Amino acid sequence: MLKYRKDGVSVIVVLDRRRMKNSGLFPVKIEVVYRRHQRYIPTWVDMSEKEWAKVTESNRYRKKLPEIERAFSRVREAVDDIVSSGTFSYSGNVAKNSW
Repeated sequence: MLKYRKDGVSVIVVLDRRRMKNSGLFPVKIEVVYRRHQRYIPTWVDMSEKEWAKVTESNRYRKKLPEIERAFSRVREAVDDIVSSGTFSYSGNVAKNSW
């Protein structure tokens, strides 16, 4: 699973099991956690729980799912830039950035 942490901000790829789509699949999202508050950014990739288990167990998701890798990289770079400037907050910076 892709994970990144810097100065109290975590970026994680997760399978959002809170809501199943009509297709029976769940959305894969990028979770940004700051001060125990989460925000979810869509990757526009949907997977079943079986697919997710295979992808996370094999650790080969980077080859199989480049869309997730690209979305994670964009979010990680944006978080890195914001944290480096010392002004990370959900109310200001995150809302202004297009992931």
